[in-house]
Amino acid sequence: RDAAGDFWIVEEYGPSLLHVDGRTGAVLSKRMPGRGLPAVLAARAPNRGFEGVALAPGGHLFAALQSALDVDGETADTALFSRLLELNPRTGCTHMFAVPVDRARYRKAQDQKIGDLHALDDETGVAAAPVMPAVLQVSVPRQVIPLRLQRLEIG
Repeated sequence: RDAAGDFWIVEEYGPSLLHVDGRTGAVLSKRMPGRGLPAVLAARAPNRGFEGVALAPGGHLFAALQSALDVDGETADTALFSRLLELNPRTGCTHMFAVPVDRARYRKAQDQKIGDLHALDDETGVAAAPVMPAVLQVSVPRQVIPLRLQRLEIG
């Protein structure tokens, strides 16, 4: 919940970011690629859009794409990073940050998946540059999926 008591929800198929009234449940705004969010986010692989959202103490929102983008159907396996989006809800300004793919751990870029994130603070770096843990998992067909916690420092 933000300071006004409203909710911010991510949806992975747009991918989209929704602002929802905390009292009525009405959708106040919906941002999508090219409509309030960077158009390149439309290159998300199927079922690999926004997976986590975190509200930093300073009020900025951060949304994590589950996996690397698949630009022109060519980068799902070879990308060197996935993306983290920052949104200033007051101004609508966005920034994107690169989350490096650990190529020593993951054979294909799409194997590294961000499952969730949580903002710890916004004191490091430029305005609203939080330190946050991110839950990452690896794709292992028909096996227990190992999870690991990774600290992301932005700025």
